[in-house]
Amino acid sequence: MSRPEAIVLDGRGRLLPAGSDAIARISFGAADVTLQVGADARVASYRDLATIAVSQGTVLLVLGEGAGAERFLLGQFGQAQGQLVRELRERRLLQQLADALVTDPAEPLELVEYEAGEEHGVAQIAYHPWGVVLAPLEERFDWIRLRRGAISAVDVDEANGRVVVIAGGTSARTGRITLPGLGQRARLHGDQLAGLRRGALEDAGRLIAALVPDAQYAARQAASRVLVDGRPATQADLPSAWPQVEAGVLAEPTFAASYRALCAKAGALAGSRSVAIAPTAPSANEARVWFFVPLPGNLVALELVSEGAHATYCFRVQPRADFGTDPAWPDALA
Repeated sequence: MSRPEAIVLDGRGRLLPAGSDAIARISFGAADVTLQVGADARVASYRDLATIAVSQGTVLLVLGEGAGAERFLLGQFGQAQGQLVRELRERRLLQQLADALVTDPAEPLELVEYEAGEEHGVAQIAYHPWGVVLAPLEERFDWIRLRRGAISAVDVDEANGRVVVIAGGTSARTGRITLPGLGQRARLHGDQLAGLRRGALEDAGRLIAALVPDAQYAARQAASRVLVDGRPATQADLPSAWPQVEAGVLAEPTFAASYRALCAKAGALAGSRSVAIAPTAPSANEARVWFFVPLPGNLVALELVSEGAHATYCFRVQPRADFGTDPAWPDALA
């Protein structure tokens, strides 16, 4: 987090439900916030802020969840109330993004109006190298996370200050997202979103060219439109490029032998085998490459083939409560 640490704000507050009104002081640290209300003091990580609710001149903070949660009502911060709420929200979002392995978000963070399916509200928007996150201020709503490779189109309406993002997938909430009311910033947000999409496609094109340099141009283009940022592709997804891509993935004899053995074990399921490729980081020339082979017993075998010798991992696509209840699944590993 890049926020300055030396921020201290003073006002009034009380611990709910029975606390008395007293002097309140909020001190912001790099990783946590110190809340002093009268004789009570709490140190909490920003991720511990379960609720930040604003009503006119007061702010409700809920620390933690469940029976052990504590509620503080803060007020009389004057012109500093806006800064108080902004710092808490932004620091919490940055910490939660880091928890979710999202690094290097662009700052400063902004508030934008958004429409996603039937949902309409205001959210913090955070751009990062792999995509974008919308964190609604209405805390009953989950984040909207868009990977850059899922963005299929960005339409900018500068006259009306609006941006529409079309994304892959079946969710009505994330399939079409509108950012209205951006005014003159519509072009800026449109360029950032389009830049994410363009970067993903450029990386895919460069990595596919390195993986199968001898393939026909049309085959490489078809593969680079599908194999984006680790998205698995089957033979049906790559009808013209599959033979070259599969051969490029299996250039190492050890992995090729493992792949053949798994396909033999898969039987008829081998027709749904897939491969995936992704840059190690946005704009990187190095790639990670995997193959996936479905196996009997509700298993999928995964192997990383782009570096060193790795174990073959088998994942069972079944609820944890049902593990071990299918008598056929151990036979798939024999």
